[in-house]
Amino acid sequence: MSLDMLALCSERIALVSVTSYRDSAISPYYSDRHVRFAVDRPLLGKGPATGTFTLYVGKHDPPPLRGDTILVLWWLSVPDPDSPEMTRHEDAFNLTHPERASWNPALTNDFRVIHNPDSIFAIVSKRIGLIQSGHPLGDDRRYSLQDFASGRGSIEAPMPGDSEAQLETGGISENSLICPADARTLTLQHQPGGGTDSVWVPVVRDAAHDALQLIRADTLQHTLKTPAPR
Repeated sequence: MSLDMLALCSERIALVSVTSYRDSAISPYYSDRHVRFAVDRPLLGKGPATGTFTLYVGKHDPPPLRGDTILVLWWLSVPDPDSPEMTRHEDAFNLTHPERASWNPALTNDFRVIHNPDSIFAIVSKRIGLIQSGHPLGDDRRYSLQDFASGRGSIEAPMPGDSEAQLETGGISENSLICPADARTLTLQHQPGGGTDSVWVPVVRDAAHDALQLIRADTLQHTLKTPAPR
């Protein structure tokens, strides 16, 4: 999932300072890392001024240092589209010591990896601004948090084999990226009778070409997860 999509699926986002951490081994190679924090600046949603978030880390992943500034996103997903039950997740990005980022990489919508802390913060801040303006996708589609958590308003595309995102997330098997169905990634296909139907076309040229070939064959596998206009 891209960083933009994580923000859209988040019920709460905040800048926090690390106060302590504790690792709990769950296997010889992996641990749950429980990081205690104090909130420096709430960015989206509400929550307690102090707390703990938990990350799944490797045995040798370096921990954050006391006082490190962490961007934390508490995000939601709906595993079963027929059930309203949501699953809660936590993602975090160390803005003080990025080399101690022992969690998921920050991915762009065009299959790159963001390493610069200022860029990570800027992307999330811009998306928060769109959410708070009531235009989360930059146009008049006013999807809710529940919509995004359910997969609506998103597009999914296979990661190119030589992309940073594919290599960073394990380059052996093919992975896919879920990102927002922003207005700039859409093209309107005019239908007989004057109607329109929105289908996604990714920014990346090769992915767009493949998608259009599938449209022509009427076998589009990666479609915009958007309900029909009412």
